[in-house]
Amino acid sequence: MRAFWTFAYRVAYAGLQVIWFFRGQRPAGAFVALWFQNRILLVQTSYQQNRTLPGGGKNRRETDLEAACREVREEVGLTLDPATLTRVDQDVDEGRFARERIALFEAHFAEAPLVRIDHREIVSADWFDVTHPETEKLWPLFRAYIQFKRDSSPS
Repeated sequence: MRAFWTFAYRVAYAGLQVIWFFRGQRPAGAFVALWFQNRILLVQTSYQQNRTLPGGGKNRRETDLEAACREVREEVGLTLDPATLTRVDQDVDEGRFARERIALFEAHFAEAPLVRIDHREIVSADWFDVTHPETEKLWPLFRAYIQFKRDSSPS
């Protein structure tokens, strides 16, 4: 059954990218860097090769903040208080088929939160040290953000 969901998500994602390309759409997304100590939560989706931060597409009538909270709840089962999120950056990601406007937020936890994934869209979620090689495979905006955090953290 897991193979079915992986296939379904990959086909749906590729289809969306083609639609965005032909419509000339510029989709919007919201992502959240979740921190516990000096570790960041990275998720592996069933439809992308590299890990990413929890997040995704923004619905039409949602604010960036609402989308970020919804995506984190859907992907890793955490209900975030919007007041605990800090907006970090906004940029445009040059994807394969579409330019996507990305809003990036961060949240910090004193204790490791319980992460729950569906094993359909999200197949794994793990905490990584900022020096871990997986952080080098992220989208350029996320890589730059983590590099900034790495450079500015006390040694």
